Amino acid sequence: MTKIDQGGAITRVQLCGGQGCCPVVEIHHDKIVITDDDGGKVTLTKEQWREALTKVNLEA
Repeated sequence: MTKIDQGGAITRVQLCGGQGCCPVVEIHHDKIVITDDDGGKVTLTKEQWREALTKVNLEA
């Protein structure tokens, strides 16, 4: 499930996997929050998020 704000920007993405796990990525003004099925949260700055995406794309 993807949630989009009035300006057309994605604000929430639910990433459902094969075994019932559905982590959620929420995009806020200055941070990205990833929440797992157990309620554990990781908060990244947008800079950290961009760096992670760059590394994943380079190594994939």
